[in-house]
Amino acid sequence: MRLIERHGGLALFHCENGEITDFLEDELGTAGKVGYEHYLASRPNLAEAETVHRTMLLCELTGCPVYIVHTSARESVAEIVAARAGLPVHAETCPQYLTR
Repeated sequence: MRLIERHGGLALFHCENGEITDFLEDELGTAGKVGYEHYLASRPNLAEAETVHRTMLLCELTGCPVYIVHTSARESVAEIVAARAGLPVHAETCPQYLTR
C-alpha cells in the first residue's frame, strides 16, 4: 500500500475474512449443510466488517487511498462512513446486496 500511495494509486479491496468463512464452511459441511441455502450462513456480516476495519487501519497507517468493492454489510458501511471523516476511503455495493 505504501508503494501504491507513493505512485498516486488506489488500492482496491474485496473485504472478507477468509479464516472466518473457511471455518464456517467446514463447520457447516461437517453438519451436512452443504447446499446453496447454507451459503449465507458461512458469510456473516462480521466476516466483512472485520476486514473493512482492518483495511481502514492500513489506510490510516500508509495514507494509501482505498476503494472497497462489493460492500454488503451494514456494519461495514458504518466503518466506512466513520473512516471517511479523515481518510481517503471510497466504497461501492451491488444491487443484490440491497434486497436482503
